[in-house]
This record gives sequence, C-alpha cells and structure tokens, in this order.
Amino acid sequence: MDPLIITERKRKYKPDLIVSGVIIAPVLYWLIANPVPIGFAIFAIILLLIIPGFILAGYIWDVAAKITLSKDGVIFSYGRSIYDIVNFEAGFKIEPDSKFIWKNISNFDIMSLSSQSSGGSDGVLVTSTNHYLIMFYRNEDDLPAYWRQGLIRLRRFEKTPAEILELCKEFQKRVRSYARPVT
Repeated sequence: MDPLIITERKRKYKPDLIVSGVIIAPVLYWLIANPVPIGFAIFAIILLLIIPGFILAGYIWDVAAKITLSKDGVIFSYGRSIYDIVNFEAGFKIEPDSKFIWKNISNFDIMSLSSQSSGGSDGVLVTSTNHYLIMFYRNEDDLPAYWRQGLIRLRRFEKTPAEILELCKEFQKRVRSYARPVT
C-alpha cells in the first residue's frame, strides 16, 4: 500500500506582493515628492521595511502541517507558522510528529469549534470556526485517557475537513482488509 499524504495548500505570494506594494508605493512617492527632513525619511523607510520583512519571515518560518496515512499507521505533523506566534499562541516551537498505529485506532471524527470576538469598535461580532480531525484510540490497551485520542487542526489543508475525514476512514478500511489473512 502506498502512503497517502494530505498536505496544506501552498501559500500564494501575489496577494502579499500586492499588499506590500499598495502600502509602500504611496508612502515612497510622498517621501520623494515632498521635502522632508532626512531623519524622518530614514525613519519612514525603516518602518516601511518592517512590513515586507514580516511577510518574508512568514514564508521562511512556515512549516506546513500534514497527515500521513501508511500501512504502519497515521502520523500527524503539526507544522508551525510565524503568524501563530503573532496570534499569541506561545513561542516558536514545532511540535514533534505524533505517530499512531492502526491496531489502536478505533475511529475518526471531525470536531468544529466556533468562537466569537469583537470585530472592533463598531460592535460587530466576528465568528471564527476551527475544524479538528480527531482520532480515537481503542480502550484495549492500558493507555492514559489523554493518549486515547489524536487531534490536528485542519486550517489550511488542500482538502476540506469532510474530504480528509472520508480519506482517513477509507484508508483505515483498506488497511484492515489488507491486514486480514486470506483463507
């Protein structure tokens, strides 16, 4: 059986280039067209370089998450992005891959968590939903309760959460039928 790897979609650089250009071009034009003190011009240019620097750092420190399904088991590679750090999710640390063997996996499911936050001073509530793939372990082994499920957030994957769930369940069926002895 060939392994199946479900990966995150590639980031598109064109919107980042457009945003950088829209922010930087007018300010540079204003600095060139108007006489400003040299100290202010240097300060403005340094400030403008922070935006593309942050965007570039997003590409350099972007570790893609992936789910690997193979005949040996399931591997969750959690990934990490510099934007996670800016979202105050703690320091930059890439979690180690979590490996699960098929004989201990009982089921897969999708969990969706929604949260509401204020969209600003206008009082509008913004609802964001995160989808998670949950993998449940069998209770056959003497595993602690916190080891009986695996969890990965499905935020930027190429496939929808429902497609990923279907792929996992189908692969699990194929592995179980493949592992049965032929009589």
